[in-house]
Amino acid sequence: MKVSQDQPFHLLIKSHHKLTQATRHACELFRLLSTVSHRWRSLSIRLDAQLAEELLNFLQANTGNPIPIKDVHISLARSDIPETTMGDILSLLPSSTSMERLYLNWGGGDSISVASRVPWKLLKTIIVKTRATQDVVDILSQCTSASVVKIFMYPTLTDLVYHQTSILYHGPPVLLPLLTSLTLSRWTDPMILIQYFTFPSLHNLWIEVAHRDLFAFGNFLKRTPLLEKLVIDESGKDEEDSPEGPSEQDIIDYLVIPELCNIPSFKLTFRDAHTIIPSMIQYNPDAWILPSLLCWREYCHYLRYKKSSFIGWGKHWFTKDLIWEYRQGKIEFTPGYHSKWYNWRDETLDQPEGTYFRRPLGQNRPFKCIPLVGPFLL
Repeated sequence: MKVSQDQPFHLLIKSHHKLTQATRHACELFRLLSTVSHRWRSLSIRLDAQLAEELLNFLQANTGNPIPIKDVHISLARSDIPETTMGDILSLLPSSTSMERLYLNWGGGDSISVASRVPWKLLKTIIVKTRATQDVVDILSQCTSASVVKIFMYPTLTDLVYHQTSILYHGPPVLLPLLTSLTLSRWTDPMILIQYFTFPSLHNLWIEVAHRDLFAFGNFLKRTPLLEKLVIDESGKDEEDSPEGPSEQDIIDYLVIPELCNIPSFKLTFRDAHTIIPSMIQYNPDAWILPSLLCWREYCHYLRYKKSSFIGWGKHWFTKDLIWEYRQGKIEFTPGYHSKWYNWRDETLDQPEGTYFRRPLGQNRPFKCIPLVGPFLL
């Protein structure tokens, strides 16, 4: 610390729930660095019961004399931290720091009482990972100063048995005028949740679907005129304990929502999207109304299937791994993509000139543009 003099620094301290010595060292290090807390610019801390007490004592000592940190990351090494301790830490942060951005990973104990102590209204960026046991409407409605909100909820045993915690809210839509980016995981039940909100400044939206309500979703898009990027994730619904993924009619209903078609960048993912859409176009007479589409592969750490296929539009989505493009009744595959990636059919259709993109497995010749056969095509 003498060498660095008065240079600012970012503090990262982690306790270990199995190593007592590591926890003791973490506490000693925290006490040492707290003597120069005026140089802190961010705090990232992984708590157990001992380190939580150290942090609480530090915040109590600095009440009314805030340290200049903007970013606070708090996660738990153990779930045995008393709810009162965790709640006191969260309630003291505004008076003890200059916090604007909170990253909270809280999955243990009574998360309802802990959530009630968070100063949601004061924060500009909120990223929360917690158990799906509290009223997410209440949490989100308090984020009145936030421009970025990400809420990831883990299911409880009850949720897994009954598939979803129902949202209980009766009132007019809540206005969040400053929110520009919103991410909601499946266990927040996003398509139901957003019915109760209006986001006039929202530019980016990522949702993981639990219960599908496309009528309500269309109405939501009508009152979200500035939306520029939309991601809809249906891949989680392929799990064995989940409802079925989108049907062909669901996919069509998604893609023909007028307000959705006006969004500059859109992508939808569900299992085997790269094969289901070509099959729909070939066999489903209703598929002729689909807009022009792109299909690409993308690595996403937050998806159940890490290397997932997406359909949609927007020039910045597919920087690589473009699979095919659908336009005016034709699908053109990117040269170099081989059938080993996909579970293509290997039989010939009744129409002699129309094969279902047939490629024997193991051959490495590139796909070519093949006009689809059928009176419904343009």
